[in-house]
Amino acid sequence: QVLQTENRETPWYQNIKDFLQTRTLPPEMSRKEQRVLRHMPSRYFILADILYRRGFSTEYARCLDANEALEVIQEAHEGICGGHVGYQTLVKQIVRVGYCWPTMQRDCHQFVKKCIKCQLHAPSIHAPAAYLHSVSSPWPFSMWAFDVVGPINPPASNGHMYFLAATDYFTKWVEAITLKTVEGQHVVSFIHKNLLCRFGIPHDIVSDSGTHFKNEKVRNLCHKHNIQHHFSAPYYPQGNGQAEATNKILIRVLERTVETGRDWYEKMHNALWAY
Repeated sequence: QVLQTENRETPWYQNIKDFLQTRTLPPEMSRKEQRVLRHMPSRYFILADILYRRGFSTEYARCLDANEALEVIQEAHEGICGGHVGYQTLVKQIVRVGYCWPTMQRDCHQFVKKCIKCQLHAPSIHAPAAYLHSVSSPWPFSMWAFDVVGPINPPASNGHMYFLAATDYFTKWVEAITLKTVEGQHVVSFIHKNLLCRFGIPHDIVSDSGTHFKNEKVRNLCHKHNIQHHFSAPYYPQGNGQAEATNKILIRVLERTVETGRDWYEKMHNALWAY
């Protein structure tokens, strides 16, 4: 069991809650503990018989006992919108939705360490450390990075073997679709439906020099909307690093969430949600 169950039947916040309701201190407490407890009301309050803690990043956070905390960790890590993220990201997600308990960092760390799927599909990085060269974008959705992943074996149950992904440099928002084959007409349709109609006309797009990107149909679309199309150097994936980073995360999430090996196209929307 990851979370340490309290030695007593009452949760960790029971003394705080009782003091807020009755303004009486437990007699078995030491003077130092009583002094600390007297200062608690400024940081906690009760609403509908539930204890909340006032925070800095959020308006308030609900205090959870051990069983509730374990349920929240499981749902955030491996639930319908869980992407089996690392413990630091997991803590941030739980804080963002408005929950708290004293051992959140430790409990999330232990839970992720004991997650079987996370251990089986953990990345093995052998590349040496290097300086990062960021590509700046002047405003949201003005510059997108494109890439295609595939062929994926075995193919999905609907015959799809590829997925096409686009990442905004400014917000890191990702759009992706799965495909049986990747041709210029698919890229044009993806840009029109998923980018132009939803986020407006971008100023720049970046991709590799594959024939599905470097063709007459894509060239005509860029010319029509005055979009600057930049190509990364051949055989140098680092030239389109934003797209490669997105692919790595999506593949990692799919590996940890697929059930049969051929249902990955059905999990793509959940992977984008978790991303």
